[in-house]
Amino acid sequence: MAVSEYFLVNDENKQRSNGIFIGNLTPIKNPEFLIDTCMLLKQKKIPFTIIIVGEDRYCKQGKTFKDLVHAFGLDAYFHFLGFVPHRDIKPYLAQSLLYINTSHSEGQCLAVYEAALAGCHLCLPNILAFPSVFGTNALYHATPQILAHNIISVLNHPIHEHRVHNQQLILEKYTYANIKQGTKDLFINHL
Repeated sequence: MAVSEYFLVNDENKQRSNGIFIGNLTPIKNPEFLIDTCMLLKQKKIPFTIIIVGEDRYCKQGKTFKDLVHAFGLDAYFHFLGFVPHRDIKPYLAQSLLYINTSHSEGQCLAVYEAALAGCHLCLPNILAFPSVFGTNALYHATPQILAHNIISVLNHPIHEHRVHNQQLILEKYTYANIKQGTKDLFINHL
């Protein structure tokens, strides 16, 4: 399958202007990290919007994530879609410049594979699951300051080669057939 058969990726980054975060806003997804990052972007007067694809399940001291966004004056930095069926996420990925993940831990994060295939630049937490797959073709963060820097870096100087490499990586190694065969081999070899 060619990339164009799955996503119509437009290489004109200026038409891709926002970030996308896929996942329900829960403690494991570390949503406060997004608030801290956007506060830094706001201080630097960097216009940027993160599309949140997932439910707001955050609740701390009676406040939802949307409540916090509003309290910090960050409404312009977030666009909440709520639950979106998987088949309807593709257009949001195709228009996004960046895929942002802030999780404390991940297993087999399929959303990042789809974002890579869609041609998004990847801003990922520096946890084992991601560098072991994407190597130097993603930007990693451990603090909101680094994530803000990475977002600004991509906005100013997108790296087309990272996008192409990640698309090819997913097409060659992370297809459903390859994952299915690898899982089958794992069970057969360890039984």
